[in-house]
Amino acid sequence: MIKAKYGTYDGNSWEERCQVYLKLKFENEGYQELPAWQGDMGIEGFTRTGKVFQCYCPDEDYDPNILYEKQRDKITTDLKKLEKNITQLRDFLKEIRIVQWVFLTPIYKNKELFAR
Repeated sequence: MIKAKYGTYDGNSWEERCQVYLKLKFENEGYQELPAWQGDMGIEGFTRTGKVFQCYCPDEDYDPNILYEKQRDKITTDLKKLEKNITQLRDFLKEIRIVQWVFLTPIYKNKELFAR
C-alpha cells in the first residue's frame, strides 16, 4: 500500500478508483472497462474516441529512482503487451483507432517518467 496525496491505495483499490473516475469523466465518449480477470491486454479500458488507459499503483513508497524504474518498466511491458495483443484487442475496439495511451498512477517522483 502507498499513501498518495488523495488517498491510500494498493493495486486493486487504485484500479477501482480509476474505473469510477474514467466512467464519469468519459461517459460521453463511451468509456468501456475491460475486466482484468480475462487479461487486460495492456489496457484497463477505452473510449469510443480512441483513448486507452492503463492503471498502475506501486506496491510501496519506493525511493524516487526505484519508483521511476518500476513505472518505466510497467509502461514498457504494457505497451509491448498492447502490441502483442492487437489482434485480440481489435475484437473489442472494432473500428476504433487508438489515438492516445494514458498511464494512470497515484504518485510519481521523477520527471524523467514524462521525457520522450
